[in-house]
Amino acid sequence: METCKYHPLVPTSFHCDVCEQSTCATCVDDTSAHGDPHCIRCGGYLESVANSDNVAPFWRRIEDAFKYPVNSEALMMIIGVSVGMAVVSSLPFGGLTLLIITLALYGAMLNYSFMAMTTSSEGDFEPPTAIDALVGGLGLSFKMILMIILMVVLLFLTAIQLGSLAVNLLAILFVVGLPAILITFAHSGSILQALNPLMFVTLMFRVGFPYLVLLGFIMVMSSSVALISSIIGNDFAAVSTVLQSIVTNYYTVVMFHLMGYMLYQYQDRLGFSSTNNISGYDNQRSAQDNLTARINALLKEGEYARCLDLLKEGATNFPDEKQFSEKYFDLLLMLKQSKALTTFAETYFMRLAKAQQLDRLYSQYRRLAFVVPKFKPQSSELRYRLAQSCDQQGDFKAVYLMINGLHVDDLKYVNIVPAYELLVSALKELNQSTAVNKCALLVDKLKAIAPAPAPKPESEVGAETRLTGKAVFGTQNVKVVQEAVAGRHSSPVPVEAAEDNTNDLPPIEFKL
Repeated sequence: METCKYHPLVPTSFHCDVCEQSTCATCVDDTSAHGDPHCIRCGGYLESVANSDNVAPFWRRIEDAFKYPVNSEALMMIIGVSVGMAVVSSLPFGGLTLLIITLALYGAMLNYSFMAMTTSSEGDFEPPTAIDALVGGLGLSFKMILMIILMVVLLFLTAIQLGSLAVNLLAILFVVGLPAILITFAHSGSILQALNPLMFVTLMFRVGFPYLVLLGFIMVMSSSVALISSIIGNDFAAVSTVLQSIVTNYYTVVMFHLMGYMLYQYQDRLGFSSTNNISGYDNQRSAQDNLTARINALLKEGEYARCLDLLKEGATNFPDEKQFSEKYFDLLLMLKQSKALTTFAETYFMRLAKAQQLDRLYSQYRRLAFVVPKFKPQSSELRYRLAQSCDQQGDFKAVYLMINGLHVDDLKYVNIVPAYELLVSALKELNQSTAVNKCALLVDKLKAIAPAPAPKPESEVGAETRLTGKAVFGTQNVKVVQEAVAGRHSSPVPVEAAEDNTNDLPPIEFKL
């Protein structure tokens, strides 16, 4: 069994002649306008390869097989021929003309059934058009009659030459091999090849036990035709004839479709080829599924540059799907793309923080630190969230790195007091008593001068404010806080007192 290059346990469904590799139905690119499968690597058209491993068994399609003739074309053919035979049988005249008309109608129905078998064997599971079956029906009828005559002759000669036991065995062989005989005739068009035991017996053995299953279904359906006909009865001759004919023709189409599907399923064993409807391939896959398939295949090919572009596209277009963000982050780390990492980590880490995945946030931050040792987010909110996750893991130096200087970078940040309280705690753990005292003093001044404002209604808070976690202070209040932190005031100062002071906050930081 040939398997997919990227999934060694999955049977192949497509083959690329350019890359000379086979893939399953998942590992294709069908993002083109027509949805046709293309090779993920080279973008060329793929040749479908159906086999018994990637096509659903015909016994799982029994329900679909009975729905197969429920189609305008098939019903037109079934009902039209049935009514035509009833009309012909009721005509007052007989003779050669009536025989020819009857054979033509019978041949048209048989021709339609063979067409259903042929199209089904090619992977086309829509009934053929009725108009095509009207051509050549009479010739097919004569061929079928000739085939029956030859079978009778063979049985007669066998009985004369070899006796009753041999003729009984041959009769059983013809009955058991009838589906194989019809399949061989449909694809060769030769009566002699169809009746050649070497041909149809070989087909039976190549299919194996499933052939017997199909034969059992056909026998059950054949017997049910007789049962349904007896139920219909002959009380109203014309109506009964039409109904019985409809039932017979309906079951005939179903049986031929099943034989064609079996041929499609086992085409790799029988030497046939088709190019349609590979099981497992769905050209209605979502853009997300297509993108995932392309990324996974290219990752296994080692084409990392293309993967980066696709993963960035996925992380941007599908922000709620963490697989794209995580794979993109992992690949950037592996390739040590520090500039791209610094940019993407802001977005990725904020998603983790919002999802309250602080453990995951810390572990990814530590991985990032090996490539970007001095990473410090631009977002004040993210710095605080990172500091919290680092504090939970006992990484107090990282807490210091995140919070230190935050009052210089963003004095308006709404959580600046809790952030520096966290820094005080971290400095205590680091045994930095001098820095602890300075930081504690700063916290007291921030509490006194710049308490967090009362929360505003949700409708009045801008989307950007909610995202970054910054509070909205007036310019005057900011100046007051700056002066207080710089040591110019030891108690709250009215807003008016700060109007004439334009000095900036000095860069007070705590150094270990």
